[in-house]
Amino acid sequence: RLPRFVCNDIMNSIMRLYLCDQKILLRFHHQGPAFIKAYTTNTVTSPRNAFVDTKGRIVAVFDQHQVSEDEIWVVMEKQCLDRLMKHLSKFIDIADVKVTPDEKMLIYWDLGGGDKLGGPAEQSIFIPQLAGRLWLTTSTQVPNVSVEEMTLFRIENNIPWQGVDFDDEPLLCVGDEEYVSYLKGCYLGQEMIARVHYRGKPPRKLNVKLLRDCSGEQRKIMTSQVIDPGTGETIGFVFDKTGKEV
Repeated sequence: RLPRFVCNDIMNSIMRLYLCDQKILLRFHHQGPAFIKAYTTNTVTSPRNAFVDTKGRIVAVFDQHQVSEDEIWVVMEKQCLDRLMKHLSKFIDIADVKVTPDEKMLIYWDLGGGDKLGGPAEQSIFIPQLAGRLWLTTSTQVPNVSVEEMTLFRIENNIPWQGVDFDDEPLLCVGDEEYVSYLKGCYLGQEMIARVHYRGKPPRKLNVKLLRDCSGEQRKIMTSQVIDPGTGETIGFVFDKTGKEV
């Protein structure tokens, strides 16, 4: 259990916080890190990872933090939890790993991600992001970032969310830079992911794009649409065809 901060007002004056109430923490323990290493696309020391099926399609992407040799924490979208547990059920029984949801842990996105915390860093768990960081704590904070501000932040920093901008697409259509290690050992779906990576390209790729540059079909399916305050133009996420075969 994480100690509580007593300096919430100071913290909130420094941090730009968004409450990620759509996310949930799972504790993989009783050989949790070994299980994650065996059944995911990335190493346990990386901040992000993914569970995929045998065809390399996404079951769930997640953030992770190893807390001990026996336990690793996974932060994922709540709406993907049932699908993930169904996917892992037979593997969990074989490995005898324990998976425990922790709904008491609060998950915030600190958009600033600076070094000044307003309190001792060891009293919280932080997971680095492309911009900012996730903050895991049992201490209730006061969010000061709106949904619209968070959406613009994600668009500006190319941070799509599962369940919002993509779902069960092939992982490499979303991106492999953060989610895949091509040096680790075998895992479920590795053959398909390696084949696409080394012999071709995914048929489409998720990109940030201006609405005016989109085709008619893309305009209909663009996600996370937001107005860029600098230009007044609408931008969002769309899948662009790469012209390549898988």
